[in-house]
Amino acid sequence: MTVDRWRPRATLGVELFLNVIPGLLFGTVLFGIVLDRTGRLAAVASVYGLEGATAGWLVLIAHCFALGGLYAAVLVFLGRADDGLRAALNVDFHDPIAGAIWTGLICLGGWAVVVGLVVPIWLSVVYGKPWTLPAVGWSDPAGAVVFGFVLGGGYPFVRELVAG
Repeated sequence: MTVDRWRPRATLGVELFLNVIPGLLFGTVLFGIVLDRTGRLAAVASVYGLEGATAGWLVLIAHCFALGGLYAAVLVFLGRADDGLRAALNVDFHDPIAGAIWTGLICLGGWAVVVGLVVPIWLSVVYGKPWTLPAVGWSDPAGAVVFGFVLGGGYPFVRELVAG
């Protein structure tokens, strides 16, 4: 990835986050639709003791935007990393197909860690519920993968459009 080194760091980070926002919005909406159509959106809200699909949407949006900020931070880090690290990773997030695949896989892995580890610990500590794996359906990991595909695949297009 080529990074203009003369620009201040804050400007570069803000620019990257702005380039991520369209994919982030579209990916979040698709993720929410998948969860809503399969009746899983209320389960997202229940992790925080909230009820209903509206609360589920709010929690999902907050989580997706936090992940979008993390994604932009990783892109900034990789852009500033030395050539050896970028060569070792051998991932070009500016290629829409590679970006979609890698970001989809990263989101799937993140989903597995959150659902398999973080949520059970959270429910145990906050609500005193016994340590169990939450019931999940196909829509949960599918939604995470769709979110990642759209975010990772959309970033290069928006970046080129903005760079004009």
